[in-house]
Amino acid sequence: MTNAITEWVRFDWPLSGRQFGVSLASGYTLRAAGSSDLSEMRSIVRLAYETDPVWSGKTGSIETNVMERVEARIADPTAHFVLAECSGQVVGLNGVAVASDTQMNLITGICVAADHQGRGLGRALLGRSLEWLRDQGLSVATVTTDNRAVAAHVYRHFDAERVDNVEYPGAF
Repeated sequence: MTNAITEWVRFDWPLSGRQFGVSLASGYTLRAAGSSDLSEMRSIVRLAYETDPVWSGKTGSIETNVMERVEARIADPTAHFVLAECSGQVVGLNGVAVASDTQMNLITGICVAADHQGRGLGRALLGRSLEWLRDQGLSVATVTTDNRAVAAHVYRHFDAERVDNVEYPGAF
């Protein structure tokens, strides 16, 4: 990570009665993930965090922490993992849960392979995830990240309320 001090920011999305239009660029599809996808999910987590300079030097511990959460929740009916694919290859993922020990509903962060970023995949993954949380009866979804993280730009979509300078005691 750079020498800058982490400034945590939280994003909250109101969900009740909301629609989250999800559109994909040509050639991409979204689908639910299962246990057989764990290896590809690990690769996408690693690739996505490695390409964000904010997490430089921490990607190993981030990958371990994120994948521990994924493996613990992949078969949990109160969690949902959505994958983005292109030509049958997993190129993005997001995981959400109705509740988690991190006090966040997004449990993986938006992860998109670098060569597929900038095509709306992060927004599509986020929209699909927020729809799932809404359909589970949740009224507000939340995530906390570093203010400078690439994902912070994606999280601002869908009328998220941004709360700056929050505490994140469960950080890496």
